[in-house]
Amino acid sequence: MVSFEKVKKLFIFLIIFSWNIIFWIKFSSNFEENKRLSQLYTLLQKELFKEIKKFKFENKVSLVVKDLRNPFFKVYFRENVCVPAASLIKLPVVCAVFKAFLEGKINLEEKYLVRKKDISWGSGVLKKFKLPYEVTYKKLIELSITESDNTATNILIKRVGFKFINQAFKEWGLKNSKLNKLILSNAKKENFTSASDISQLLSLIYYKKILTPQICKKIIHLLINQKINDRLPKYLPKTVIVAHKTGLEKGALHDAGIVFLPQREYLICILTQKNKNYKRAKEFIAHISKVVFKEYEKFF
Repeated sequence: MVSFEKVKKLFIFLIIFSWNIIFWIKFSSNFEENKRLSQLYTLLQKELFKEIKKFKFENKVSLVVKDLRNPFFKVYFRENVCVPAASLIKLPVVCAVFKAFLEGKINLEEKYLVRKKDISWGSGVLKKFKLPYEVTYKKLIELSITESDNTATNILIKRVGFKFINQAFKEWGLKNSKLNKLILSNAKKENFTSASDISQLLSLIYYKKILTPQICKKIIHLLINQKINDRLPKYLPKTVIVAHKTGLEKGALHDAGIVFLPQREYLICILTQKNKNYKRAKEFIAHISKVVFKEYEKFF
């Protein structure tokens, strides 16, 4: 007759053995994945630096490419350089408005009556509507991202306030980002950001580490549905989902977002400044995006 002690020892042995098998399978899988990522990012670093030199963008571009399943793997170039934010600032502004909502400072279902005095020139659709026009703050958030609407963004900024928005930037670790003026205002001060800040914010949204998981999902949904697709998504297959935000103003031309592949997601931020030829800058961003996608496609 088998003793209780022997059964107990056998049971403990089987548990330890099972855990070792599980650990080994997971370790082997992670090892192979990390090996592929290491090869991919070593290659990407060489390829992207070569393209930057080819386009002569060494003093114009700030760049971050990061794997979102394993953020240890990253390529960056001048990522902490402060650049004029242009409409890219609308992403952190919208996040700040959602923060104000969570703190009870704004009701997103509340309606605002847009009048002629509210209209800002530049990008957007509100300027085309018959005024006065009634719209909810929730809709203004949507227009700020999907249409990059300057009027909508400025109404939100005035409603929430510069102080609150800039404090939110600090809380999220956006060290180089500062909202100093309304979009396209005549103020001498500029709005600033950096590739590192935008990649930080996109990472927080992707990992659902700010606001709420539902709001993070909403922000990604808005970024997926933005109408300006002449940069990061330009040379990618139409089936590839890109959640991104563009920027264009006074020599600055940007695009930053998350690319969703069937088996992988990666973050890509490309900020450029001192541009005299916007068409060339757009082509540069689109080309860099294509290079990253093609290399990812080979490895995953």
